Amino acid sequence: MLNNLFIRYRHRDIEERPRGATRSEPDTVQFWRQALLQVARTMPWTHLGLALAVALAAGSIPWLSSHALDAMDREITRITVDGDLRGVQRSELEGRLQPWLGRSFFASDLEDIKAAIEQEPWVDTAAVRRVWPGGLSIEVVEHVPVAFWNNSNLMTRKGEVISPASVAAAGNLPQLSGPSDRAREVLDTAQQISARLGQADLRLASLSQEARGAWTLQLDNGVTVELGRDRLEQRLERFLSVYRSHLKARISEVVGVDARYSNGIAVRWKDDGQEQI
Repeated sequence: MLNNLFIRYRHRDIEERPRGATRSEPDTVQFWRQALLQVARTMPWTHLGLALAVALAAGSIPWLSSHALDAMDREITRITVDGDLRGVQRSELEGRLQPWLGRSFFASDLEDIKAAIEQEPWVDTAAVRRVWPGGLSIEVVEHVPVAFWNNSNLMTRKGEVISPASVAAAGNLPQLSGPSDRAREVLDTAQQISARLGQADLRLASLSQEARGAWTLQLDNGVTVELGRDRLEQRLERFLSVYRSHLKARISEVVGVDARYSNGIAVRWKDDGQEQI
């Protein structure tokens, strides 16, 4: 564009200047003034102004946000814990949260609060949210125990072992025991056995696995059944078959059953007698 302007003015200068005359200094200044005015007229000043305004606004947002949060910030003055709590007292959980009272409402890390609540063995998950001004609301979901594990622990329905200070809230659950690294296997086996026993109106009270892999179950009527290490399902079915045909009417007289035989079971009676069926 400047080249076009220069050619235009130079052409006019050649036509108007007398032959033999040279360009004067004022003519050069006039040329550049006209050129700059022409450039200025073509600039998108509206767009440039809008871009500058946006840049200034964007740069001021962090400053405004920081000062707005500082102005709105409060101390945490109340913490509420909600959820269907059976294993742990609400007051115990609230006690774990006392260190956060008086802290900044906005600066306190919700993940730290969540982690503090989930350290309680009974707590499965916790959801934490801010309630302005100055409040925290925590929704707690407890573990659901399905069995006792090695006497003093609990097994959850997810197969996790938890060790709460008190297991009394768990209620009347089956007793499972075995090597610590086989908890999931023992739970799965107990659930399968319990389902089969239920079809015969029997209830599993306990199931144990020895270190070498042998299984022994006990019914809620006190009768023990030895199943051994292998062919577990086959031996259980043999016991149930004999129970239906021979033992159901006399089960109150039975102490225990050994189902490890290949072609039958051995029954121990309360009168110290033993019979192979």
